[in-house]
Amino acid sequence: MTAIHAAIVKKHGEELISDFRGGRKEVPVFPFNIPVMDSATMVGGVPQGRVVEIFGPQHVGKTSLAMHLATSVQRMGLPVIWLDYECAFDVNYAQVFGLSFDENLMTFSQPESLEEGFDLVEVALSNGFPGLIVLDSIPAAKPAAILESKIEADKRPGFEALRLTRCIERVLRPLRESNAVFVGLNQRRAVIGARQGKFVPADEKFDTPGGLAWKHYCSMRFQLTLAHGEGWETREKRSEIRVRIIKNKVGMPYQEALLHLVPGVGFIA
Repeated sequence: MTAIHAAIVKKHGEELISDFRGGRKEVPVFPFNIPVMDSATMVGGVPQGRVVEIFGPQHVGKTSLAMHLATSVQRMGLPVIWLDYECAFDVNYAQVFGLSFDENLMTFSQPESLEEGFDLVEVALSNGFPGLIVLDSIPAAKPAAILESKIEADKRPGFEALRLTRCIERVLRPLRESNAVFVGLNQRRAVIGARQGKFVPADEKFDTPGGLAWKHYCSMRFQLTLAHGEGWETREKRSEIRVRIIKNKVGMPYQEALLHLVPGVGFIA
């Protein structure tokens, strides 16, 4: 131990400094149990103790993928917290994926405001919650000040993104300590005033709500798009979904997976 190391330990204790000697450290994960998805992440699933985002246009399978992940976590014997801000949760559809609503495996809530939902999360994490937290969805999670009409959005640009940033910052450390995973479902919105045209990159025409800080705190970001072409409804009753991992802090980004979602059945190989 160096003199500097010894001085730090003496003043702040041994907990302040981590020791990563001893070889490669395995990343603990929650698997999707979809082989192509787990392979695309390069670590076998979503990393524990991290924030993850699943985003894409409407009717692309974001909630379905989150339900499938939640079912996989429950089969490991771990609980799930589902924050349904959109008030559009379909219990019958969730049971297609095998999602259990046993009180030991599921805490389902429809919070009134962004802060109320994160207060619930903070209480759970402070008690060592070890499972999966799903926020559905980020655009629907409105701060209390907005709901109570105390602040007009046009007078405070970025207010919602700022409140989301403050909330997520409060749970980052307890999330890491409990090895839980926080999954935020997000939408894709058109950028007002963006250049339009066939050769304009899609990243310049569309963005996701939540602000830049939310993207920064995510360790993985899954972008979902429909992969099937015209006339697919007459050929087969299933959706082809392309998943692209555009951010991956524990592996190589820009890996892709092609999923097949069948109504009433779930994801198939």
